[in-house]
Amino acid sequence: MNHKFLKCITAFLVTCTVTIGSASATDLTDKIIILDPGHGLGHNTYEGYDEGEYMLDLAYEIKPLLEAQGATVYLTRMGDESTLLGYRVGLVYWLTLEAYMDTRLEALPTASDTEKIQLIAELEEAEYLMNVADRMMSDTLEYRSIYTNTPYDSSEDAQIHPDTARIFAIQAEEEIANQFLFISLHSNATGKPINTSKNGVDAFYMGSTAHPEYYDTYTATEKNIQFSNLILDNLNKIGLASNEVQEELFYVNREMNIPSVLMENGFHTNIYDRELLQSEGFLQQMANAYTDSIVEYFSMNSATNEMIETNEFN
Repeated sequence: MNHKFLKCITAFLVTCTVTIGSASATDLTDKIIILDPGHGLGHNTYEGYDEGEYMLDLAYEIKPLLEAQGATVYLTRMGDESTLLGYRVGLVYWLTLEAYMDTRLEALPTASDTEKIQLIAELEEAEYLMNVADRMMSDTLEYRSIYTNTPYDSSEDAQIHPDTARIFAIQAEEEIANQFLFISLHSNATGKPINTSKNGVDAFYMGSTAHPEYYDTYTATEKNIQFSNLILDNLNKIGLASNEVQEELFYVNREMNIPSVLMENGFHTNIYDRELLQSEGFLQQMANAYTDSIVEYFSMNSATNEMIETNEFN
């Protein structure tokens, strides 16, 4: 039996109450941010710049700033190695299912007998789905093609697995969606590095229209666009040009249903962007821009949720 499920049932039996969701509008206490420094060391290099190195450094600059605001921060890789796409998605599945189980645990002590039956059934289902996440993380190459679309298949034959669809539905629950943010960190390159005129920041997200044959009810589209615009604005203030916010079939965005964006933080094949990224102290400025954007994003959505709740009771 999954250790998380055992923890939930044990806590229920001793009538333990867990307090979650207590953050204020500008506090990140109950928020979980997953930073994905997309490529390992040596994957994309140009003129002494290494995307894997600099984006991992950026993640490490952002992490303590968010933790100082009370957030829980996970990195999809901690060192120079590349992390497989399926592992990153499996990690998000595991974390969101864990949060989902915590919400059911919180409800158990005060639930009616009928509600307890339903809550325990939901915990058992989540335990089963966490096995999917475990498989994705432990044997990505075998299970990625079972539980998720392959990274490059956008054909009409690509169908979402029922277990993955159920995880997507859980991730779409408001209490879960409002708790999480996934950011994949990259720097961009032109097809021919000799062409260095292209520069600036792009943000990519997944929406329901990009691949409706696969899954057509992504629920975080507006939040993805909202955060993308916030971070583009804040990076523009420190010298990186703003390009586009685009819907795109990138694997890490397509295979999760929480707010998520893939950021291309400038073009390392452009001399201006590259020198900026490599200049002393600039990654810290970027980290500040990301932290400000994340705090503002959660603050805006907390305010929106409070307005909705107020209107419901008026």
